[in-house]
Amino acid sequence: MPEASIGADVMTGFPGEDEANFNETLSLLKRAPITYLHVFPYSPRPGTMASAMPNQVKEGVKRARAKILRQLSQEKRQRFHGSFVGKTLGCLTQGRDRKSGFYKGISDNYIPLFFKKPVPANTIIQARVTSLSKGLILAEPV
Repeated sequence: MPEASIGADVMTGFPGEDEANFNETLSLLKRAPITYLHVFPYSPRPGTMASAMPNQVKEGVKRARAKILRQLSQEKRQRFHGSFVGKTLGCLTQGRDRKSGFYKGISDNYIPLFFKKPVPANTIIQARVTSLSKGLILAEPV
């Protein structure tokens, strides 16, 4: 399913994670057909076994590794979204987006689409992806 949008949750900085472990994870994620990552650094919870484990990863290292993984996620998402420019997708419209001011919808493979012209909310339409602009995937109804 090459058009499927697949995400993964990724934790970095679990006790004992060394540079080699992190690089192996990074290499795997670069190769994997994943569209986006939900990245979070490990945070110890009092009373858990992991909080008492040796080789706790320093906060600065965890933040730096999480930043690298988030950048990879952004690159993978951008590449995936860009592959749809010129293609037509099924879309459920959602009304006006307050943040962007555009009208918004979600494609049948979970891509947020933005429309410059009004589209009625709560309607299933066909939409052609026209371009990527400032982090938004612009589309028009067909």
